[in-house]
Amino acid sequence: MIYYLLNFNSMGTENLYRPFFTGINKFEMELIPLPNRVGLPNYVAIEGNSGAGKTSTSLLVHKETQLPHIGEYGNYIDFEKNESFPQFPPNNVQDIIQSNTLWSKIEFRRRVHQLNLQDKFPNSLQIVERSSISLFAFEYAKMKLGLPYEFTHLSGLYSMLYETTILKEPCGYVFLRVSPETVRARINIENANKSLKFLCNRKSVLAINEFISFFLNTYIDNESFIILDSVKFNQVGLSKQIIEFIDKLKSRNRQSNGISRFNHDVLAGKIIF
Repeated sequence: MIYYLLNFNSMGTENLYRPFFTGINKFEMELIPLPNRVGLPNYVAIEGNSGAGKTSTSLLVHKETQLPHIGEYGNYIDFEKNESFPQFPPNNVQDIIQSNTLWSKIEFRRRVHQLNLQDKFPNSLQIVERSSISLFAFEYAKMKLGLPYEFTHLSGLYSMLYETTILKEPCGYVFLRVSPETVRARINIENANKSLKFLCNRKSVLAINEFISFFLNTYIDNESFIILDSVKFNQVGLSKQIIEFIDKLKSRNRQSNGISRFNHDVLAGKIIF
């Protein structure tokens, strides 16, 4: 199987906003072959708010298990080519569409990293910080705060990526839940950038928690996710819980289709928040 990196070039806003209703051929894209691989690596997604402890806990699990680790979206932004974090909070719908396009590019970069790690660690489960469900949680938070938001384009984009096997859904989810008070205690809000201030807003934290809980309880079977209070457990305790969860996942060797079903429901207009 050959995977392709779709490099989106100077697309108009209209085409960006309606690609899955006007046809994928509306994209101006460049197909770049990725290394030939058989099968896609299984992975566990670590979800949660900023300040929940995703990175430090994931790295501790990596250290304890030697499982490959894929970092946050922000680690894959090409600052040298003048890429930057999306406009948070957005000023308009165009800001959102541009951010969705950036997220898709970053997903391909993370995908290449996953495939390269699969070479070094064949048949190994991987630990990945955030999945596309975090991006939907961000849109949900924007909606709750009365800001411009958009679900359909994001759902259509990720549906395409999963259906064409460019991406693979997580086989398990770990949700590190954290309170707004803990987020503010852990993150220096005064010196934070605009994006981080948005994510650390009390309403944003509660909305993101609410959305991820909704997704897991609605679309993922009970044995394929765990929700951990990142304050109740210290780093070692969180790591231990996650490693035990991963061991159970390995024994079942299950695959998830939760995001696919969620995307289908969004595109079919079945999701009402």
